[in-house]
Amino acid sequence: MERLTRQKGPDGKELTPCSLCYMADLPICKKNSGECWELAMYERLAAYEDTGHEPDAIPAAIQEAAKASESNTARIMAEVIAGAMKDTIDKYCTPPVSSTL
Repeated sequence: MERLTRQKGPDGKELTPCSLCYMADLPICKKNSGECWELAMYERLAAYEDTGHEPDAIPAAIQEAAKASESNTARIMAEVIAGAMKDTIDKYCTPPVSSTL
């Protein structure tokens, strides 16, 4: 797939929505507040292009990521449960400390 983002202009600089926007150098520019929809759209497209996936490969990649996420979540839950069980055993199943009166 041909990349649409991260392209260089005639001057060798990267073309971005900001380089093409007439408001980029004005105080009303919204890029610093995170409200510029053109820049947000550009960054999302660039992130998609960075994956290297073709459009028809995206559903399979999402399913693969979901499966990996499920197994990672299950591992984390098992570790948390094991840690909680160990804490409970340590708290209630340790012999009392003998005290000398």
